[in-house]
This record gives sequence, structure tokens and C-alpha cells, in this order.
Amino acid sequence: MQSQYAYAQIPHPCPCGGKNNQPSYIENELIIWINEGIDEEEFAANSNQKIVPKRPLGECWNIWLFEFTDKAEQRSEKERSDRISNLKLNKDVKHVQNNHTNWALRGVTPNDTHNK
Repeated sequence: MQSQYAYAQIPHPCPCGGKNNQPSYIENELIIWINEGIDEEEFAANSNQKIVPKRPLGECWNIWLFEFTDKAEQRSEKERSDRISNLKLNKDVKHVQNNHTNWALRGVTPNDTHNK
């Protein structure tokens, strides 16, 4: 039987009642899934968001890790949210999200009697 791996976000409990000073994402990085056939360099140049592709995360799906070039120490939630919202309006974007740090890798064994 083969094992498969899946990424899952696991919320970290905060002893301070839900207000955690540490962001659950890497500042200045976004994961963006762009439409097939769209060049990541050209997309970044035309996005008006001061981003550059850092590395592919899923080339066959055209999912890339992008980095902000204006490297702020810490953005306000509103600024980050506005930038993500603006990117979501782009017709070449399928999905955009923060580069989260609160994920875990777990083994998944399919419960499929035909997969042996």
C-alpha cells in the first residue's frame, strides 16, 4: 500500500485568548496560483503590486511563491488584505493566499480496497 502526503493547516492555540502577536505567515511572501500559460515574470511585472516570483511550488499547476519587493518589516492587516484583494481581482489569478507557517505534514493512507 502506498502512502500519500497532504498539507493541513493546524491552528495553534494561543494562551492569551486568541490574540497572538506572531503572524501565522511569512511576511513579504504570497502563494499565487496563476492561470495556465501565464508567465510568472510577466504576471508580476503587470500586477502593480511590487512582487517578483521567488520559486515554483507546483509548476504543472502554475503555483508560485511570490515575494514583495518593498520588504516591509510588518504590514498592517489592512494593507496585506488590500494587496491580496487586489490580486484576486486579476483575471489571471486562480487563487492567492499568505505563505502560512502553521501547517503540518501528515501521512495519509487511502481507505480504498482497490488501491493495494
